[in-house]
This record gives sequence, structure tokens and C-alpha cells, in this order.
Amino acid sequence: MSTLGERLSKINSNISAITVGRASSPITLLAVSKHQPVSLMIDYATLVAAQGGVPVFGENYVQEYSKKREQLNLPHRVHMIGPLQSNKVRAAVSLFDVIESVHSLAIAQAINREAQCIDKSQAIYLQVNVSGDDAKSGFALQDVMQFVERDLPTFKHVNLAGVMTITRQYDQPTDARGDFTLLAKIAAQLRGVLGCEIQCSMGMSSDYEVAIEQGATEVRLGTALFGERDQ
Repeated sequence: MSTLGERLSKINSNISAITVGRASSPITLLAVSKHQPVSLMIDYATLVAAQGGVPVFGENYVQEYSKKREQLNLPHRVHMIGPLQSNKVRAAVSLFDVIESVHSLAIAQAINREAQCIDKSQAIYLQVNVSGDDAKSGFALQDVMQFVERDLPTFKHVNLAGVMTITRQYDQPTDARGDFTLLAKIAAQLRGVLGCEIQCSMGMSSDYEVAIEQGATEVRLGTALFGERDQ
């Protein structure tokens, strides 16, 4: 069985092979640490620190990360990547560096209100339902620019830092290529409109290589990095 260090090395090698010679931003490896023990997160943070980096964790649940944070005594950043309910917004704003799962105008408004209360500029990603999958949350493709042009200027405590997607379940990783291409185009369009860097968060353990080929700047890896979770 491979070790955490060996899995990280393999992932980094894969990313380097895909991006070699490409003039683009470095790929952010977001370590999906949902249900992972703090001890394993610390091991990962130690590996990343030894390479001169700061680990970025992705957590799905506000309460779970709130408990973990007390034990994570190494420098790290953390993104909220799970569904965000309105009654968890206050806690999420206080805990997370980035909230990626902003799936509606109402949630964005709630984040802005709570961030104002603590005088914080909260970084967010818009979750975009590029697959048009009824089982997935997120902004429809045609609603993204409307939000950016009409609603975003009214938010004084929200910083749009990226877009993300969770595609529909495909039989083959390459089947998601079209969806990844769409999100990369949206990210590029937003960079042009806003004049700032916009991250493109897409791809998970089974298809992250395809996502990077299509323009991902951040991939969210759980199983590929930490191995299968104990049942």
C-alpha cells in the first residue's frame, strides 16, 4: 500500500507532466479532508511545509472543521466545499478562508451580511452547474454574468475569487471534458470582465488530469491523496 508521501509525489508528478511548458498559474492542490483524522491532516501539512508550501484543505461541514481547527496547529488554509445552509453561514464566514459552494444569490447575500458584521472581505467561488444536472446545485450558465454584473457590485464584503463545479456522474473521466471546457471559458470571461485573477476549481480524484488539461487552476483531491476512507 502506498504512503501519503508517495501518493502526493505521484500527484505532483502527474500535474507537472500535464502543465510542462504551459504559461499558466500554478495548480492549487486542495486536499479534501472530510472525515479524515486530524493526525493525517497534520502529516500532510508537514509534507507540504517541507516543500516550502502552505497546505490548502477542503472541508464539507462547518461543525467538523470547527472541531478540527483546535488541533491543527500548523499553518494552513481551508476552503468550504460542501453545501452551505443559510443557518451555517455565520460560522462559515468566521472559519473559512474561501467559501467555494456559493450556489445562489440568497447565500451570497447572507455571506455578505455576516462578513460585514465582522468587517471581513470574504473570498467566494460561484458554484456553477455546468452539466445542467437537476441533482446538482449551482448557478445556471446563463445566470453567472447576470450575478456578476447586477448583484456583485452591491456586495461590499464579498470578493469573487473563482468559480467551481461538480459535474454530473460520468462513466469515463474523459466524458467530463466538455463540462470542464465550459467552466474554463467562464473563468476566462470573468477575468476579462473583472480584471483580476479568477480561480477555476474543477476535477476530483477520478478526473483531475482531464480537468487540468482543460484549464483547471485548482483540483480537489481526496481519495487520490489520502487513500480510501475507513468505512
